[in-house]
Amino acid sequence: MTILDCFKPQIEKNEVVTKEIYSKLKNKEYHNGRKVKIGDKMLYALLVDRVKYNPIDYTQSPPLKKEEPSQSITMTLVVIHEDDINDYQPFDGYDNSRTSDRPPIISKIKKDEK
Repeated sequence: MTILDCFKPQIEKNEVVTKEIYSKLKNKEYHNGRKVKIGDKMLYALLVDRVKYNPIDYTQSPPLKKEEPSQSITMTLVVIHEDDINDYQPFDGYDNSRTSDRPPIISKIKKDEK
């Protein structure tokens, strides 16, 4: 699944920013600092900030198997401009094929990966 596929439902359904919507926005910037403008189409996503793999704890009940290390994922709800979606990629650890009714889970592409 491409990043465009992840955002396709929002691109098709989300309304553009009107003067009324703009006046109600508390934050008038996108995740990357770009200013929101009237006529923009705002896209929403959960951005994976950090994935932390925890050591296996055999004292847990039930204990984790060796092949199931525990992990914690930190995510932030972000607003992205339609022109900036190629700066992101679908998060590997999640199936984004069912994102029609919820924001996709994405990660930022590192500059050396582009």
